[in-house]
Amino acid sequence: MRRLGKALHVTPRGNLIARAEEVPPLGAPVVTRRRERVGIIVDVFGPADKPYVAIRDKSKERLERFVGKELFIPPRRRRRPPRRRRRRPRRR
Repeated sequence: MRRLGKALHVTPRGNLIARAEEVPPLGAPVVTRRRERVGIIVDVFGPADKPYVAIRDKSKERLERFVGKELFIPPRRRRRPPRRRRRRPRRR
């Protein structure tokens, strides 16, 4: 897991603001050390060397539990290519 940074506070609009160590990709899922889902990254703003990140989830009250905790980005799952079907010979 890649370390994202530390959660700072929850905004009145219901976003969790975190200070990131590097610029993360938009739409990436965010989890705690125990792999508990926090939300997804919806915005990256501030200075490029240590940006702030807005994390969105459905419940504002649920996000308040994560203030002050370290957050992480889990590794991306690799999708397997679809299995190729064997062509059947045509029946005449």
